[in-house]
Amino acid sequence: MSPENPPDQSPGDTASAAGNDWWELVFDPDDLTGGEEPLVEADERSAPAPRPRVLVLGWCLWLLGSWMATMSGELSISAVRRMTVACMIGMLAVWPAIRLSQPPETDLDRTMARTNPRLAIVYGVWVDWLCLFAVFQLVLWSLTIGVAWSAAQALWLDAGIAASSLLAAGVVAWGAMGHSPMRRVLATALCLALILAEPAVMWLIGELAPRAALGDFMKVSPIQTLWALCEPPATWTPWPWGHHVLSTLAGAIVIWTAVVLRAWWAPSAAR
Repeated sequence: MSPENPPDQSPGDTASAAGNDWWELVFDPDDLTGGEEPLVEADERSAPAPRPRVLVLGWCLWLLGSWMATMSGELSISAVRRMTVACMIGMLAVWPAIRLSQPPETDLDRTMARTNPRLAIVYGVWVDWLCLFAVFQLVLWSLTIGVAWSAAQALWLDAGIAASSLLAAGVVAWGAMGHSPMRRVLATALCLALILAEPAVMWLIGELAPRAALGDFMKVSPIQTLWALCEPPATWTPWPWGHHVLSTLAGAIVIWTAVVLRAWWAPSAAR
C-alpha cells in the first residue's frame, strides 16, 4: 500500500481533488484560502498593520493636495465644486483601487478573523469607510462656513457623498471577500463605472445620435447631483437631486445587507 494514496482514495480521486483546488483558486470567489493554509493563521503569525492610521494619513494628504490644487485665490463656488469632485474621486475611485490591490491577508481583522474571516474583511472595509467619511467632515464644514451655505444644504451634500461612497464601499467589501484576483479587478471596475460609465454613455450617444433623448438627469453617477448640490445658497434647492441621493442610499443599504448576510452565513476557512 502506497503512503501517497490512502486506502480510501484512488489516484483518480487525488487528481480530481487537485483539479478542484486549482479551479477554486482561480475562479471561485468564495474561496479565501486557495487550497493553502487559512489566511487567519497567516494573520496571527504577523503583527497587525495599523491600517486605519495609514489610511487616515494618506486621505489627509489627498485632501491637502486637492485643497492646494483647487483653492487658488478667493473661495468660490467653482473652487468648492472642484474640491467636492476631488473628494468624490478619492472615496469612489482611488481608495477602492488601493484597497482591492492589497493581498487578501491584509484584509483580515484579527479581532474577528478566528471565527469568520469573511465577516472580518467586511468589518475592515466598514471601518475604512468610517475613517474616510469622518475626515471628510472637516473639509465639508470648512467649505460650508466659507461659502455661507445653510445647514440643510451642507447636510444634503454630506448625504450625497455618504450614499455614493457607501455604495462603492459595499462593492469593495464584496470584492475583498473573494480570493480570486478576477473578482477584485471586477469590483474596482464597478467602482470606476459608478462614476464614469453613465457620463461616457450619455456623451457617446449624444455624439452618435444628438436627437436621442436620455433624460436631463443622471440616474447612477453622482457627478451631476453633487455638482448641483454645490449651488450658491440663493439658487440652491434639494430637489430633484434629493431623489438621487435617497435612491443611492437605498442601493447602498441593499448591497451592504447582502454582503453582510453572505459573510455571516457562508462557510469560512476558519470554521
